Amino acid sequence: MGTATRRCFFLGIIVAFVIIPFLARAQTTDSLEQELNALLAEIAALQQQLISLPPATLPAAPAPSSTPVPTPPAWLISKCPSLSRNLSRGMRGQDVFSLQVFLDQEGFFYGEPTGFFGPTTEASVQEWQSAQGVIRSGTPESGFGVVGPRTRATILDRCDPAAPTSCQVAPPPTTACSTGWQATTDKYGCTTSYKCTLPRTESASCPRYLPLSCPNGTLVSNGTDSNGCGLGFRCITATTQPSISISNTPLNLARGQTLTVSWSSQNVPTGSKVRLEIYKSGDSIAQSNNDRGLTSATSQLSVSGSYIWTIPSEGGAILADAGWGGYSLISGQYKIIAKLYTGDTCWGYCYPAPTRTVHATGEGTVFTVQ
Repeated sequence: MGTATRRCFFLGIIVAFVIIPFLARAQTTDSLEQELNALLAEIAALQQQLISLPPATLPAAPAPSSTPVPTPPAWLISKCPSLSRNLSRGMRGQDVFSLQVFLDQEGFFYGEPTGFFGPTTEASVQEWQSAQGVIRSGTPESGFGVVGPRTRATILDRCDPAAPTSCQVAPPPTTACSTGWQATTDKYGCTTSYKCTLPRTESASCPRYLPLSCPNGTLVSNGTDSNGCGLGFRCITATTQPSISISNTPLNLARGQTLTVSWSSQNVPTGSKVRLEIYKSGDSIAQSNNDRGLTSATSQLSVSGSYIWTIPSEGGAILADAGWGGYSLISGQYKIIAKLYTGDTCWGYCYPAPTRTVHATGEGTVFTVQ
């Protein structure tokens, strides 16, 4: 009971004891006035006594707990955690605490944030990584359950600090849409507009076109008419000529070193092959039979690829095909020739004469053999 309440209570009791006998003995107006004045004097005296009473002693407040209530740091208010390092099981710190708060806000942390990266945090990170498509399985060694660079970047993108704290609600249109208005949202999930997607009415009497055969070209759609009916396809064939490009490295070699040759062909006729040949830098390219093949393994290569050739010792013969000769590889400058061809694969001494067509020739960069 408060001090004021207690004083009123005592005052009421005293007034009651004073008034009851006063009313009983009040007989005349004069006597009544005299009794009233006496009563007021007694009330005034009682008020002075109540004022002088000592204040009531209130019960003592409970002693504060020995465990202080933690005050959340300022960065905890933000949804986006501050992650300046990779985080994994066994680590501690405010960044771990911040990560746990973020996972809890995302609905993937089950427990109270502690600032310690334990099994529960690792499992929560794995669930969040799977939900975001960062990594769906594996071990901590492969990044599953570890907050590495890719996961940190995804977290920052997910909790964009520039994201608005609330969205301006865009009301749907008042016009009718038979399929229902569909909300269009921005990257923050705020509705920015609405769209009405109506089913396309396609005529049941659309003509049906037989599929075209286009082995040496590309099928291209002719589009649709005003009724949504397909207009079939057309075959577009290449009009450019076959070609082959070639490159080689390095450009200065000693005996026993390797030369890497790469080539690529375009608009290749069916059944084409590639042959690699070597010439002195000033020699003309021979298109008929010859023994200039780089090695016996380089006369029926695929239309695009690469080959590593070891420079033979001085005086070693270059003889790729079964024949009578070849020539020795002495020190000097040379070039690699790539031939795109179809037909007979015999390039040496052949009988009868082979039937073959060379479609394109590519010439590499001149290189030096020491």
